[in-house]
Amino acid sequence: MAEFRVKAFGRLAEFANDGILPVKVEGDVAALRSVLADMHPGFSSLPYRVAVNRQIVEDHHALNAGDEIAVMPPFSGG
Repeated sequence: MAEFRVKAFGRLAEFANDGILPVKVEGDVAALRSVLADMHPGFSSLPYRVAVNRQIVEDHHALNAGDEIAVMPPFSGG
């Protein structure tokens, strides 16, 4: 099981200390979402995207030790 420092942005940062969530998880982004929801129920009710190594990824994306992970609410541009 790898330990990650997940950077949280926007409203998700409210669940993090200084915007960082220490998380132990093995598997993929779906497993990460499950762990985050167990840690902070707010993660179950807010939509958010996950970036791994600065790329937005889907839930089946595998996580590897050393990955840089960020969670952020949906955004739009103009």
